Amino acid sequence: MQRPKRCWQNPAEALDFGDMAAIATELTGKPVNRIVITEDQMREKFAARGAPARAADMVLGLYAAARTGEFEDSGNLLENLIGRTPKTMKDLIAAHMNG
Repeated sequence: MQRPKRCWQNPAEALDFGDMAAIATELTGKPVNRIVITEDQMREKFAARGAPARAADMVLGLYAAARTGEFEDSGNLLENLIGRTPKTMKDLIAAHMNG
């Protein structure tokens, strides 16, 4: 099974978590690293925080869907739903940093 390169879709940009870390690094001037963990490690983290197993299952299901390409082709769906061109992740992070 081939993993899609990108999992965040927006006609203006398509990002994976590594790309988002690079944007955060650029904007903050501090290194932000993407750390990949196993599904078992994710389940352990959820359990350690008191989250029910079904919460971990739901999150891991989204990651599994992304790995199989379920979110690869959104076309202009988001733009059509919100009635405008979506903001870029860089713009969203910058706006959050500026309060």
